[in-house]
Amino acid sequence: MERIGYIRHSKSASASRQRAALEAEGITRIYVDGYQAENLTEAIRPLRRGDQLVVLHAWLIAEPKRTTRDSPRDSFFDAAKAIAANGATLMELQPRRDTSTDCHDMARDAVRWLSGQARGSAGAVNGAKSRGRPARDWSPWRQVIELEWFDLRHPTNEAALEAMRAKGVPIKSTTTAWRLIKDWTGRGASGRDK
Repeated sequence: MERIGYIRHSKSASASRQRAALEAEGITRIYVDGYQAENLTEAIRPLRRGDQLVVLHAWLIAEPKRTTRDSPRDSFFDAAKAIAANGATLMELQPRRDTSTDCHDMARDAVRWLSGQARGSAGAVNGAKSRGRPARDWSPWRQVIELEWFDLRHPTNEAALEAMRAKGVPIKSTTTAWRLIKDWTGRGASGRDK
């Protein structure tokens, strides 16, 4: 059985941290994504039945999202299928498990990580691991927003927005108003054409 290491640098798992973990495992054959012509395909190619591709975290085999059309989840499953097609398994060092026994748990956790659910949800609570700043509390202005949004005396949604701003609501776009109304009432349309 051969064990091949694979490293893909990410903000959450530096290449040096991954290398240290792989070397501590006694793995000497390590592919580093982006180094010379090395990539995941090159790391999978030599795998045979019984071999293992070893990574620090399973989600690292997914291509990073570079554009809005990229799908890291799809690339994760494509890579996992390619590893399995060679008769090999994927071993994750943190937490320690492999696809021969924990395939579903590894896939679930990797998909959660790739879709952002594992990184937290409120900046004030989770700091650097958050998905951004906490959501703004619009409840103090709810009544004004609802009244102005549905007031058909305003010829356009932009005019309704201006009326909200005149009453002290710090709202920037009609999209924000529409989303808030949709969340509060279940219907976002103002009844105006524009």
